[in-house]
Order: sequence, then C-alpha cells, then structure tokens
Amino acid sequence: MLRRNEGWPPEQPAESTMELHVVYHPSFQVPTLLFKVFRLDGSLVPLTEILHHFSHLPVVVPGSQAVTQAEHPILGEPFLMLHPCQTQESMATMKMHNAASSSVQTNTNPHAGGVSYLKAWLSLVESTIGVRSSLPLWTS
Repeated sequence: MLRRNEGWPPEQPAESTMELHVVYHPSFQVPTLLFKVFRLDGSLVPLTEILHHFSHLPVVVPGSQAVTQAEHPILGEPFLMLHPCQTQESMATMKMHNAASSSVQTNTNPHAGGVSYLKAWLSLVESTIGVRSSLPLWTS
C-alpha cells in the first residue's frame, strides 16, 4: 500500500487533502488507485463535487463513471476508486508511444518489470487525476 497526501483540486490552493492508496485489483490484475479527499477541517469532500472534478474522464460503458466507490481491501473502509478497466489498454498504448518516440521501454504486464511498470502506471494515473507525486520511487 502506498499512502500519499496531496493538495486537491490541483488547480486551486490547498483547500483539501487527497489521501492516495495503491492496491492490486485481483479481477483486473493491475494496480488500482483508491483515494479520499478531505477538507482542511477533516470533513470529507462531497462525492458530487469529486465526481464533477473527474467528469472529463472517458467511460467504457455509457452511464458508468471512471471514478466509483469501492471498499478498501485491507482497511475495509469505503474509498473512491479510479476504475481499472482501461489500465492494461492504457499501458499498452503508452508502451507503443514510448517505443515509437524513444528508447524507453514500458512493460505492460504488471507481473513483470516491477518498479518500471509501477513508475509508468503512476505517471499515467497522476496525469489523469491531476496530482504530482514527490515519492522517492522517481529517483534512480
């Protein structure tokens, strides 16, 4: 599990904090982002406000949402989840783009490549939700 607090929403001064957890999704067999957003007073940001912020994200099934509620597999608490249904496809696209534009290789199999896969996945997720990590994982 990875836990990181970030200011949210990213385009505004830190009026709230985003708590991020990375867990493995057994059905999709990929890393998955679970998160909560708290106001500075400790109260949760309303779900409608969070969903509005993420309304630009594409959905696979009409009527579904890219951000859904899910139970944290370890804590057993409700969290929001960036739905992992397009993770493998997105990682494959990233690998093709990187192969075409540089010598960077991104393994699309989460079971192989370990840290390099996770780094690529984190960069994809960070750009999707609009946060930047200062995790030591990025240092060589």
